[in-house]
Amino acid sequence: DYQYGNFQDFTLNVIGSTGIATNETSAVTTSPNPTNGLITLSNTGAPVERIDVRSTDGRLVQQQAFSAASEKLQVDLGALPNGTYLLQCFSNDGTHTVRAVKE
Repeated sequence: DYQYGNFQDFTLNVIGSTGIATNETSAVTTSPNPTNGLITLSNTGAPVERIDVRSTDGRLVQQQAFSAASEKLQVDLGALPNGTYLLQCFSNDGTHTVRAVKE
């Protein structure tokens, strides 16, 4: 019987684990980086459908959807304050995150 303030010993066996899937074959690069506003993303993987721009504390500060498949996409960071941002690129292959600096 367990009562408040008493301790019980137990064993926990871990059979499997979960993690975040990454796609190493998808490559997204940015230029210019650092930028003063407009940044171009070059993609060699599956077409990017959406880009979420996040601050370094994880807040979503901008989102852009793309309807046409293209190897080069442009995102305007001009309205955002200077700083470092994480650009999450979503495609059928998964999510690829790149860092961009706005000066």
